[in-house]
Amino acid sequence: MGFKQCVAAAGSCIAIGILSTFALQAYAASDPVIVEAAKKEGELALWTASDLQQVTKMGQQFEKKYPFLKVNVYRSGAASLQSKIITESLAGKHTWDVTNFSFETILGLIERKLVAKYKSPERNMLYEDMMDSEGYWTAIYPQPTILGYNTNHVKKMRCRELITTY
Repeated sequence: MGFKQCVAAAGSCIAIGILSTFALQAYAASDPVIVEAAKKEGELALWTASDLQQVTKMGQQFEKKYPFLKVNVYRSGAASLQSKIITESLAGKHTWDVTNFSFETILGLIERKLVAKYKSPERNMLYEDMMDSEGYWTAIYPQPTILGYNTNHVKKMRCRELITTY
């Protein structure tokens, strides 16, 4: 019971992963075939579980760099977003281009082979633990773990013991 209380009080430890498709455009800019195809399509579908203000700013910056593409944002919770992507793929539809959400959620898409590997040149500027070695995801920001516990339910020494064995 004490361990559950300690863990329940702990802050969320979510490694935010992103399929770095925005960075793919750096590669695309050097490939005229991809640039022409993007111009014909005219839009980039970004499905996200991230903060809408942050994603909107990213989209605006992307549109400045690539004015021939309109970024269309669809925002939902991570679980429903993953479910929508999987459901669409089972129906033979693939209407999203870029997505970002938690590490745990991206793993389900990797297992179903719904994301492509891409190692952005920008990855070299990040710590190794902010990306996977295969190139499926790159974190866009770290989210630290903040551990707290209810001192009315868990004694200080007991919590220390549980944390060191965890």
